[in-house]
Amino acid sequence: TKGKKKYAEVKEQVKAELKKLKPLRSALLGMFEQDARAFEAYQAASALPKETEEEQAARKAAMQESLKGATLSPDKTAELGLAAFAHLHEISKIGNRHAISDCGVGALALYAGINAAVISGRLAGRAAADWLGGAAAALDDYAEELAELFGPALARALRRRREILEAYETGPGPGPAALRRGWIAYPDYWAA
Repeated sequence: TKGKKKYAEVKEQVKAELKKLKPLRSALLGMFEQDARAFEAYQAASALPKETEEEQAARKAAMQESLKGATLSPDKTAELGLAAFAHLHEISKIGNRHAISDCGVGALALYAGINAAVISGRLAGRAAADWLGGAAAALDDYAEELAELFGPALARALRRRREILEAYETGPGPGPAALRRGWIAYPDYWAA
């Protein structure tokens, strides 16, 4: 769209939508980190010792506290994702038709993030409701379910993101090989 006469009349509208998207991108990346920390906190809490009554009480309290974070971050992630989706939709309606695939890929990425957030939030909410309803094992069951569903994928995603960020912090940025390792579409991403 930028610099194309055909799109001159919508240039400012596209710029405005892109400007609104920029802080959402940062916020969504921050939510990814927050959600990962909430997951890690819940895993750490569920790994606490539970031999004595005191240990069981401390473990249960830590699991309850971390469950709060596990319900809040997915909700905010989905909210931000939906806001970004709306701006992306506006750009796709008026922007350069040759770049429509970029909007499509962005929409798919947002959909995946929103969907994962909704699933994660639903699991955390169900665990909290079950526990409040008297199901003593609900918090342990939730920890197991999270580990099965998200553990390996989340660990890989965090590792890949840290590699990319480290490349920016220590030098000119990631090279082609590092970018392939950091993008889910490449087989390099899935390598150990």
